Amino acid sequence: MLDKRSVQNEDLYKKLEKETEDIVKKLKVDELRKANKELMNDIGDCFLSCMDLVEAIEAQDCMCIGLQI
Repeated sequence: MLDKRSVQNEDLYKKLEKETEDIVKKLKVDELRKANKELMNDIGDCFLSCMDLVEAIEAQDCMCIGLQI
C-alpha cells in the first residue's frame, strides 16, 4: 500500500522539487545570510549535516534542530 502511494505521488514530488530548485536559484544568498545572521547564530548548525540555515536552503535540505527540555 505504501509503495502504491509513493508511485502515485511521484509526479507531485518531481513538480515540487523543480519549483524548489527554481526558487533557490533566484535567492540572493549573501543578502539572506546578512538579514538572518542573528537568527543563524541563535539556531546554529544542523547537528546531522553540519550546514547552517542558508547552506541547507541552498542544498534544498532540511535542518534538524535539537531541543533541550
